[in-house]
Amino acid sequence: MDFDRQHGVRAQDVESVVCDVPPIVVASLRHEMPRTPSEARFSMQFAIGMTLLDPDWGLPALAPEQVTRADLRDLMRRVRMQTGPSWDDPARQEQAPEGAVVQVRMRDGTTLEGRRDKAPGSAAHPLSAAQPERREPAGRAQRSHLHHRQERFGKEYAPALYQRPGAL
Repeated sequence: MDFDRQHGVRAQDVESVVCDVPPIVVASLRHEMPRTPSEARFSMQFAIGMTLLDPDWGLPALAPEQVTRADLRDLMRRVRMQTGPSWDDPARQEQAPEGAVVQVRMRDGTTLEGRRDKAPGSAAHPLSAAQPERREPAGRAQRSHLHHRQERFGKEYAPALYQRPGAL
């Protein structure tokens, strides 16, 4: 979601960000305050924080000195990830397995909302030739996590990954 380009959003003007995502995303992006580049690859808070600071960030942002930046860590504290009831609908999960509804509350009280059904870099939403270093490690991680679980526990286990925590 290009809030910075569409609405002129600046990191210092953001009060909070809420990402409503499917359960598989919550399970995959489990590091709220990553301490290492490896953890940052599995962090919604890191991805949103970096996007607010530098909308064109790429893999070089996964350097140790980036993960510990004070301004980035401050932004990560303002990001919350949740799974709402809309993700209980199997059709919704099929339509948007890596989807997100994002609300950005600005310090002036304005709220911006955006929705994306497919992750950037996925087959349905490919990156442009101008974005060679911008990859979505989290999206690949989600697919890898699902594939690993399916191989380890069998195909019948996969639907359980798409249920909200506590719904099993």
